[in-house]
Amino acid sequence: MPGSENSIRYAAYNPTIEFLLPGMPNPTAKGLMSAPVSVKQELSVYDAHALMASKSFHAVPVVDDAKKVVGILTEYDLLVNGLSLYLPTFEKMMVELSVDVDEQLAFKNVTEGLKKMKVGDIMNREPIVFLEDTSFQEMVRVLCDHHRVVLVPVVDKEGVLHGVISKFDILKIFSQHFETSAGKH
Repeated sequence: MPGSENSIRYAAYNPTIEFLLPGMPNPTAKGLMSAPVSVKQELSVYDAHALMASKSFHAVPVVDDAKKVVGILTEYDLLVNGLSLYLPTFEKMMVELSVDVDEQLAFKNVTEGLKKMKVGDIMNREPIVFLEDTSFQEMVRVLCDHHRVVLVPVVDKEGVLHGVISKFDILKIFSQHFETSAGKH
């Protein structure tokens, strides 16, 4: 079973949850997931931040060479570890504006340290993941229970990454249902 090497938390079905509306779609994680973009632990935090900023990602799964999920890197992880700005832009501003040379050097020293940090140094090593057959109801419950979670990797039984599901993906199902229901009345 995946997660034996680390502390990945698998969402489990809770049969007491019954809140789907009549006629509402009930996809599994496999039917709802998007193609994943992932990073490896060895990637620099600086480069991971640049990737996330360029694609407007709030989080990205971290995988090993076998594509097994070993963690997740989130905006929160970046903020807590000093990357609250898009550093390449800030570096350019420091050079182009008339900022004191000593201040530029001090900033360069700080950013060099950040460039040496690796994703594995700051990632969340206990991500919540969905198995491909996780029900829609369980996905909603997990995202409601864990309000800070914005992206959940979807894995097979071996822990290999196959997709991702965001809170936005879940909200789209509700939105589409309400739009369809409103058109029937």
